[in-house]
This record gives sequence, C-alpha cells and structure tokens, in this order.
Amino acid sequence: GHQIVEAEEQNAKVSIGSTVKVYFDDKDEEKEYTIGAYGESDVRQNFISYMSPIAKSLMGMRQGEFKEVTIGPRNVEVEIIDIQPPSYRYRQLIQKLLEGTSDD
Repeated sequence: GHQIVEAEEQNAKVSIGSTVKVYFDDKDEEKEYTIGAYGESDVRQNFISYMSPIAKSLMGMRQGEFKEVTIGPRNVEVEIIDIQPPSYRYRQLIQKLLEGTSDD
C-alpha cells in the first residue's frame, strides 16, 4: 500500500512537500524542485524524493541561505531563492502519482 506522509504546511525551511527554487552557481541557472516522501518522485515533474542527494543537501535550509553541495563529481554552491509550502504543488503531484499507479 501507499503510505502518505502528511507534509507540514510551512515554508520557513525546506522539508518534505516543499517546492524549492534553487540557484546553481556553477551553471548560473535556477531550478525548481518539489520534495516528495520516500519513493515519491517523478523526474519529469522535478518531483524528487527527500532521499535523493540533492534533496538531502537542501533539507532544513532557509530562504536566502547558501551552501556548498556535492552533485556527482562537482562541488556546487547553491542558494535557496524561494520556498513554497506543500499546498503549492506537493498535493497535486501526489494525486497525479497515485492516479498513475492505480491501473493494475
């Protein structure tokens, strides 16, 4: 069965359910990720599990914070530009994910 993790409705820091806009220093680009619970991910939707290396390094960060993270072979400085609460995107992604797996 599916275990739904109740994501806490807050946007003070990056946690499960957060949608995070991250600036990557090395590539001078911004990316937006939504962080899912264990096993919840859809890379096409930029929906990543909190267990993934990038999510792990972002967890607990606050808006405006910088951190050096290791992505594969690279050390990259990232900045948290924006954090949205779970209601922003997480719940609709979970819905989609569940609908997509119910056709067995």
